[in-house]
Amino acid sequence: FAAAEMLRETERLQTLADEELVAECVKQGLASALLAGSAASEHRLLVAENRKSFESKLRQLRLWRLLPMQELQDRCRKQAAHVVAEMAPKDGVALSRDELLEALVAATWGGTTKSQQISQECQKKGIQVERLENRERASHVLAEFGRLEASSLAELQKEHKMRGFAPAVDMDKEQLVMSLKEHLLWSEMPLSSLRQVCKERNIAFTGTQRRADLLRLITAETWAPLKIPVLLMPSLDAALGILDLMQQFAKKGVSQLCAECRKRQLPVEAQPVKAELLD
Repeated sequence: FAAAEMLRETERLQTLADEELVAECVKQGLASALLAGSAASEHRLLVAENRKSFESKLRQLRLWRLLPMQELQDRCRKQAAHVVAEMAPKDGVALSRDELLEALVAATWGGTTKSQQISQECQKKGIQVERLENRERASHVLAEFGRLEASSLAELQKEHKMRGFAPAVDMDKEQLVMSLKEHLLWSEMPLSSLRQVCKERNIAFTGTQRRADLLRLITAETWAPLKIPVLLMPSLDAALGILDLMQQFAKKGVSQLCAECRKRQLPVEAQPVKAELLD
């Protein structure tokens, strides 16, 4: 079966046009190093000059794909152990067939695996992959970092508020991006690490509180300067409603505030001070 399959693969590769061979090599990660830095117009010439080499690599890759899983794992232990060791662990779960093939390609012809590329990108962005609860989420974190950096100021302000933070009217785009990135990392770190964040911020918590509870405790701290006990509110919208009302009161004069206090049956001093009335 394998011999017949390899014969068909050889015949198929010979019928591919140079452009098709380029596409297949790039897709399989076999041509990245050679084609890097060259213009698209030069790709065809490069492949034409190296056609036999590329066909040979694609045939070898096809042969690896035909190996039984146990034999493929043995081949990786012999030829790609150093690459496999650097690949992100999966909590004891064995690497998939595609990941093993990727390791063999990198070990045999150079280049980097997807997990290595992600680790490199994370390092550039200041993301400590080892601090994530699940390293497979690193690509998601990277994508979210990119989305936040590309968001507008209005979009960032909306998301910041949605995450439970007090409205950040004085924060610029860079500050909002940093704050939301930090929140994202909190949501992806192990629960023990998130508890440590709370300890460092002197936030009281109990051992029964889960991730969502701890995140609410952290974001609630941003409401403290506004004197709004957001955790006692029935919802975030209720807290925002109170904040809106407080901002309206702040625009009123002393006489208007006195009237508001009397309306609510609150005591008013003989010589009221605006700051005290607002409190």
